[in-house]
Amino acid sequence: MEGVAAAFFRNEPSDDAIQQEFRLTAKSGALRYLRMVARSIRATSGAVEYVGALADVTDSRNAQNALMEA
Repeated sequence: MEGVAAAFFRNEPSDDAIQQEFRLTAKSGALRYLRMVARSIRATSGAVEYVGALADVTDSRNAQNALMEA
């Protein structure tokens, strides 16, 4: 997680995409897996901004875990 935080606090945009997978516990107690992919850009104002996506990969992760246990 430190690498992700460091990437977000850079002062210069980078061509390197930030990729991270998170495991979260929903209010119901169910585990959810999320994958984040983001890239930094320089806005017209001069500020560094981030554009990216967050995807729920729970089904894929559960299928991988089931194959590993088989």
